[in-house]
This record gives sequence, structure tokens and C-alpha cells, in this order.
Amino acid sequence: MEEQPKEAQPVQGSQRGVLLGIVLIVVLLIGIVALLVVRGQLDAIRYAPTATFSPLQLNVTTIDPGVDVQSFTLPSSIDGAPVTLGEPNGLYTLIFFGYTHCPDFCPISLGEMAQVKRLLGENAAAQVGFVFISVDPARDTPEVLATYLSNFDAGFVGLSGDDETLMGVASDYGLYYLRREDEVVNGAYPVDHSTASYLLDRNGDLRAVFSYEADADTIAAHIQTLIAQEAG
Repeated sequence: MEEQPKEAQPVQGSQRGVLLGIVLIVVLLIGIVALLVVRGQLDAIRYAPTATFSPLQLNVTTIDPGVDVQSFTLPSSIDGAPVTLGEPNGLYTLIFFGYTHCPDFCPISLGEMAQVKRLLGENAAAQVGFVFISVDPARDTPEVLATYLSNFDAGFVGLSGDDETLMGVASDYGLYYLRREDEVVNGAYPVDHSTASYLLDRNGDLRAVFSYEADADTIAAHIQTLIAQEAG
């Protein structure tokens, strides 16, 4: 009696389908992870397509050449006189955004800014403006800013930023802030805000971004290097 041919086993085809499905899922997950990594890298250098990074300064984004940012004018702690940033003024300008009721990041960063000024020395410090821009103008009037900044350095300048102006330049600096006015405690409300510091050159172009973790020595050394490069 002749042996009848065996019928194809449908189970094998089903297993191949499951395996193919698993492979597709793995490829998709790898693609998503790769996309997130690339997006993070692009966010890190959003300040300039030519941004360069030094492995010895992990908390500094060096931007060379500088990036043109929008100019803006705000009332200052100098008797309310208007001050304009983002235009040539002959000085380097170190900027921090915050608010006077801030319990942590702002006083620490301003204390560090005062230390940067001391580390620069008299000659270099005279070539740098130190600016604190408030994202809470209702409470931080020019007069309030003047009193607050005098606790750190009499030469520091405060600007009272309105929402229209701040939102207009937010993308240039990667600025974020949110006043949580529905969370009033003891008559005060907190404000979430970005904590980086920004350096403009004499032409008003953005030349460096310092993370909150960058210490005073790093910031001062970076500014001194730029000044020295100008001297040739």
C-alpha cells in the first residue's frame, strides 16, 4: 500500500506569523528610541546649528559663531529706566530669568553670579553686565528688583518682564515659566521657571548657555576666554 503524502502543517505558518510580528514590534521600538535620542540631541543644540561642545565643560553650551536673538526693552531697576538687550552695547551680558520670591534657584544663581564677577577681576568684570530678568512683574517692580539685587551686588541690573515681551523672546533662550497663582500660600504663589544662565556678546548675540549645574569658576573662565580671544 502506498503511503499517503502528509498534509502541510498550518502550525508552522502560524509560528512564522507570530515571529514576524515580534520582529516588527522590536524594530518599531528601536525606531521610537532612536527618534527620542535624536530629538533630545536637537533640543540640546536648538540655540544654534553650529553649537560646539567641550568635553571639559559638560554644563556649558558654547555657541560659535554667536546666534542673533531678538532685541527687547524692559523697565529696569535703575529708576525704571528702559534697558535693551540683544543689540550691540559694548559689553558681554550674563542673564538669568527668575523672580524675587524664589526660595532656591534664584538666590543661589545670583550668589553665584556675584562670585563670577569677583573671579573675573576688576578689568574683565567691567566688560560684563549682570542682568536678572523677572518673570513675575506684578510683584517684581523696578523698585522691588533694586532692593532685592542690592543683597547680591549693587551693580546688578534687574528687568521687570511683561508676558508679551517674554513670550516674544522665549524661543531664543529656551525660556519657560509658569506662575501658579492658584496655589497661594501665606499670601505668596510659586513660579516654575527655567534655570539656565545665558551669555550675550558685545554685539548682543547669544554665545553660551550655562546649565544650573555650571559653577562660578566655569562661567568666569568661559567669559575670560572669550575676552582673551578678542585681544588676540
